[in-house]
Amino acid sequence: MIYNASEDPVLIKKISLELWLLRSEVESNIKKLLEDGKNDPTNIVSDYNKSTTETQVEIRPSKIINGSTFLSEVQKDKILLFSEKKLIIGQSIVINFLIPSPFKLHATITYCRKYQTKGNVIAVSKLPYRIQAVFNLDEEAEKTSITNFLDSIKDIQGIRVKSEVEEEVEEEELDSEEGSNAKVENEKPKPE
Repeated sequence: MIYNASEDPVLIKKISLELWLLRSEVESNIKKLLEDGKNDPTNIVSDYNKSTTETQVEIRPSKIINGSTFLSEVQKDKILLFSEKKLIIGQSIVINFLIPSPFKLHATITYCRKYQTKGNVIAVSKLPYRIQAVFNLDEEAEKTSITNFLDSIKDIQGIRVKSEVEEEVEEEELDSEEGSNAKVENEKPKPE
């Protein structure tokens, strides 16, 4: 037992990630479509749109960037992570969560800096870059994936992740309270 130790839960659950540029995924899909020989190069855009929902993408290992994050750093709209390679702000990436039920999300880099580590920890790969990315939740499947993931870990974290409906209800309650406060102020008698 540690003297004066806090009884608050410590959340240092590490999640391994695979990252790659969205460009690499698009190139891989187009290359696969052209190799099939069935597709006309002039109709490649429409064929590509059909194929992205039907097939699994295979990215060359040289294009995959190793990364990791902590449970507490994954939010509904953004993520903080560590990466082995530097990424440029504004780049579109794909983040593959390597968990028992893996899923992928598209994101845009909003912050990337090299940080100093002076630890003596021996690791297979060093992750010297700290990155923040905002999720691009364009498809319903991506929204469902991140929501299900956050719901599954909220019991572990001991926190409650608010749904969009709950956030809207709270905003409406705040607006109605502000409106009732304004009415009360207007109803006060004015001093003469």
